[in-house]
Amino acid sequence: MKLLEKIASLVPEKENVFISITGGGGKSSLMKDLAAFYKAQGKKVLITTSTHIQSYLFYDWGTDRNFTMFEEACAFNPDGPCCILYASNMQDDVQRLKAPFEERVHQLSRRYDVTICEADGSRHLPLKFHTSRDPVIYPFSDITIAVMGAWAYGKEAWEVTFGYDGDNLVDQTFLNHYISSPDGLLKGRPDYVLVNGLDGDVKAEPFMFLSWPRGTRVLGGSLMNNTLEFEI
Repeated sequence: MKLLEKIASLVPEKENVFISITGGGGKSSLMKDLAAFYKAQGKKVLITTSTHIQSYLFYDWGTDRNFTMFEEACAFNPDGPCCILYASNMQDDVQRLKAPFEERVHQLSRRYDVTICEADGSRHLPLKFHTSRDPVIYPFSDITIAVMGAWAYGKEAWEVTFGYDGDNLVDQTFLNHYISSPDGLLKGRPDYVLVNGLDGDVKAEPFMFLSWPRGTRVLGGSLMNNTLEFEI
C-alpha cells in the first residue's frame, strides 16, 4: 500500500472530517499531498491553520482558491471537487498567514468533506520541542498526525531541532528523549506518528527500534516517493 493511501485509511470515515498536523519535517508536504489525494477522490478540501501557515504567495499548496477574508470564503460555494485555503493575513509577515478565529474555522469546515489544519510550527526544521503555547489542536479535531523528519538523524541537534540548543547529536538516545519528553514529538497526544524522509541514504532501522511508548502508532516512509517502509 502507498503511504498516502495508508494515512487516508486511518482517518475516520465521517462527514466533515477534521485532520490536525503537528511536528516538523514534512507538515506542509503531508497537508498538500493529502489534499490532492482527497480532491482526486472527488472531495471538497479545506486547508487552514490553528497557528501559522506558509502564504500561498510563497508556497504552492495546489489550491483552486485562497481566502484571507471569512466573508469571501463563505461566499465560495464549489459544486464539485476542490481544494481551498483559508487563513488570515499578518501585517508584519507577508510570507506567513495566521489562524482565523476558531469558531470561523469550525463553521467553514462543516461545508467541506475534509479539513486539514496545520496545528504547529517548526520553522522548516525536521524536529521540534514545543512551548506551552503549542500545538494548538481544536476540540473538534477528529485525528492528529505528528510528523518528524528522518533526515535529522546524525546531525547536530541544535541545527535541526526547533526549540533546542543543547550540544548533542541526533542519535537513538536523543530521539528516545524526543519521543518521551512532555514537550517533544508526542505533545498533544497524536493518534499517529509519521516518520517522513525515509529515502535515499536515510535508513528506517534507527526509527523502527526506538522506545516508542506503548500504544503509539507509527508509520515510516517517504512523502516524496509516496512509499511506506514500516508500520508499528
